[in-house]
Amino acid sequence: MAKRNLNALVTVKMLNEAVDAILRGVERMFDKQDKRIDGLDKRIGGMDKRIGGMDKRIGGMDTRLARVETDVRDVRRRMIDHEVDTPTRKEFSDLKARVDKHHPLVG
Repeated sequence: MAKRNLNALVTVKMLNEAVDAILRGVERMFDKQDKRIDGLDKRIGGMDKRIGGMDKRIGGMDTRLARVETDVRDVRRRMIDHEVDTPTRKEFSDLKARVDKHHPLVG
């Protein structure tokens, strides 16, 4: 870099060169930030797609889980119905004794 006389007056040309240099530096800084932001936009776009896919999968799981819940309720209902309709061992023995008394097996 050439030595300049610090006491010399600043010319319009010197001022324009300084302003241009500053503006180029600022432009480079903005360009770097723009590239970073563009990269972030792409990454965010990819994440949005993945999240959308996960939402669909979760929605499908909700549907399947609701079906399982319905199936469990049906099984419980059938078990309760079975318990109500099925006599205990003592009730069965008493009923069998009454039937055998009135209708003995011929053997």
